[in-house]
Amino acid sequence: MNTKQQQNLSFLHKRFTPKYMRNWVLQEDNLTNCLEDVGYAVRTLKAVQGAYASGAEDYKPYFRLIYESVVPVRDDVSQTAKEKVMQELLDCGWVQVINVYLKLLIEDVINPPTNKEGAALHLGASCDNMVSAIDTLRHPIHLFSTDIVAQIFDLFYNIVIESLQALSVVELPPDSRRTAPNRLMNVLISALLDFLQIAEMRRLKFKGSDTCSLETLLQKYVIILSKTPLQSLCLTALSFLASVEDEIQSRFSVRFLQTTKLTDDNKDQFMKDALFVAQYLATTSLENHMKHPWRYQYEFGFVTRFATGKPSKSCSIPTQRSVYEAMIKDGRWDTFITGLYKKVMDYLDANGDDKLLNPTVNTTLVNIYYGFLLTTNGVDILKNSSTLQTVFNHYHSLVLSQLQVPRVIQVFHDEVLMGSALYAIGRSMMMMVHNFTYRHEPSVPVLRELGMIRIARDIRAKADISNVKTTSLLIIAYLLDEGEDKEMMKMADSELKYLIADLEKSLLSATASIFGPQELIEGLTRIAVVDENKSKLIDQGILPLLVKSLKNSRKYDSSHQAAAAKALWTLAFNDDSRQRIIDEKGCMNALNNLKDSENPKLKEAVAGALWELGGKSKRVESNNFSGEGAEKHIMLSYNHEAQNEVLKMNTMLKNLGYKVWVDVEKITEGGSTLEAMADAIEGSYLVLIFFSEAYKKSANCHSEADYVFEKRKQFLPIQAQPGYKPDGWLGMLMGTRYRYTLVRPDRYEAEMNKLLQQIQQITSSELGGAAAVEGSTAAATSISSEGAPVFKPPVAKDFECKTWTHQKVAQWLSENNLSHLKEVMKDFDGPLLVELVKISTDVSTLYGLLGKVPGPPAQTDH
Repeated sequence: MNTKQQQNLSFLHKRFTPKYMRNWVLQEDNLTNCLEDVGYAVRTLKAVQGAYASGAEDYKPYFRLIYESVVPVRDDVSQTAKEKVMQELLDCGWVQVINVYLKLLIEDVINPPTNKEGAALHLGASCDNMVSAIDTLRHPIHLFSTDIVAQIFDLFYNIVIESLQALSVVELPPDSRRTAPNRLMNVLISALLDFLQIAEMRRLKFKGSDTCSLETLLQKYVIILSKTPLQSLCLTALSFLASVEDEIQSRFSVRFLQTTKLTDDNKDQFMKDALFVAQYLATTSLENHMKHPWRYQYEFGFVTRFATGKPSKSCSIPTQRSVYEAMIKDGRWDTFITGLYKKVMDYLDANGDDKLLNPTVNTTLVNIYYGFLLTTNGVDILKNSSTLQTVFNHYHSLVLSQLQVPRVIQVFHDEVLMGSALYAIGRSMMMMVHNFTYRHEPSVPVLRELGMIRIARDIRAKADISNVKTTSLLIIAYLLDEGEDKEMMKMADSELKYLIADLEKSLLSATASIFGPQELIEGLTRIAVVDENKSKLIDQGILPLLVKSLKNSRKYDSSHQAAAAKALWTLAFNDDSRQRIIDEKGCMNALNNLKDSENPKLKEAVAGALWELGGKSKRVESNNFSGEGAEKHIMLSYNHEAQNEVLKMNTMLKNLGYKVWVDVEKITEGGSTLEAMADAIEGSYLVLIFFSEAYKKSANCHSEADYVFEKRKQFLPIQAQPGYKPDGWLGMLMGTRYRYTLVRPDRYEAEMNKLLQQIQQITSSELGGAAAVEGSTAAATSISSEGAPVFKPPVAKDFECKTWTHQKVAQWLSENNLSHLKEVMKDFDGPLLVELVKISTDVSTLYGLLGKVPGPPAQTDH
């Protein structure tokens, strides 16, 4: 330090004494003095820079004074006053001072002095000074006028880039958060990000800057800082760098893409904007998406955000649905997302899975995740079955194949990969499958046929994340049936225990599981459709949780309670389970307390549970039929998914002169659905059952069909779902009856003719009159021109046994070496035996209807 520098530093110390510094503060009434102080401090620091190497600690108060003059936000200091201070700083050469001291610091960081006494203390103090100095230019920049911002850009922007280039050779130790290099990189990258943000907001251009070089530099820092929190800061800077020169920014700012939300009022404009952005992304080359993924992050976020937010007063589900449907109709988005995903997977196949954590690859996968998330959440809000089918057709093959790829399965249990975007994509794929099974019934047989139960079980067994395990089990729940592969369809006790434990946690806290308690109850209800699971669920403790849901109307809403009542309704179809529900403490009281609920869904579910828990048997015993003496009719029994076809049948039968009962015409709003259903069945002479998998899984339909059998009504099964083969309780009810197939266009006319002939024959037989069929009324089948059997059910008067008592039935069993059936058929009389013969034409089916009973004792020689 020369004599002149020593004098300047001495004057600085004399002017800014410790006492003066402690009381120094910028105010409106001392603005002139403050301007003099900051100007003097800058000029002096500029003059004494050669002495800085002797001890940065001595300079801290003066750097701090300048920091205090512009950075802190104070109500008693106007923005105008701060702008005057900043202008004074710029005029006095503050940026040039920072540049000089910054270079000195960088030199010490790159080549740390080893022989200087107190080197570490000096380096720390020097870093503190630079952080304060750079903060004076970056923190208040968003508040300054465009003129001042432009001056700061022109003077300091390139200094930041040059400094980062110089520091890029420094290797950071693993735990480097508080080290000088880390702190310096942090403040420089933060300053760069602030500059990029304000440039994008105010549409400023950088003088002498090379965007491509800066992008390369930031990519380098992404790798350098891969194990530090600064990596995300670099990625954000890359995103904003792209936005400054992005062609789409001429229409949409980053602020617009970040903050614009879909509302009911802006639906039409938002739809146009979302389609524009989606088409821009879809028409950008896949190579560009993979090479520069950060350039498109805000666009991906904008396109998908509308479907990821919860509906609100300002944005309803129909509004969200309309935008998503427009994107599906356009068609390019889904093709683009799946194409980009396949491109990345091909890259990993060629270069190895260790590239998964490469920042560029991971950022590309983050963008893809947003695309999959849109579909996952979009499926949850769609209603139109054909639209759902379009989405399902596009995604299901890819999703199922990827959920079997080792690298995707690995992300569910590898702690390192759980932090990757591929884990988020895998989880989104699982949720997509769940939403398809939950929302779109036609997807269920397809997913089942493609082995999704096995895939879900495999993932559940390997996953270490509870949400993935729960999703896997709920997928299995919605795919269960009682078809040929019995072992695959069984739910293990451990699986049921896990789901019920998850339900218990979610009842305590809605955030304890990715699924709310209502969704978990609905999943468990689907499991309960399979008869052998009913007792298992009760054994694992489901009943107290359902009762808890019914009792607490303050905590659980009507939809939740309706789900709980529906679960009890489904469980009650089994005799043993029914009694256990009745015996469960507080259960019947809870149901009875809710039976007059104003919520129609809750009221219906409670009524259904009470019907199966005793209401049906009481009605049978009392024989309480309100339509006594009314004209008999044909009843149409169906699940709502088949409503269109059912209403066509209703119209046709009426046009042919038949009296028809269908719920949409006969049940008035607020009336008792089950009582109306019971009256309809009791007043019918024939029931047409439009069966499907949805019919089998519906508690309402199960109760209807059970009551048809209970009242010994004639019925004809009509297939309402292509390819569906009834199983479980529905398969037992159908027996070997001929099933009319009206869902195949090539067979429709022939099948309809057979059906109408059978309806006419039954009508003539049941109602009599001139339309009675001539000739034999014994059970027979005829062969149509197509070779399909047309079943002609027998009429009760042809059976001698129709007048038998219970005792006569038991006697006949003994006489015909059928004593082993006595216990099973102890409640059978002649009319019920006739009904069994009507619905079953072979012994194996008869045994199926009676339950799995042992065969007759083996004959032995004596």
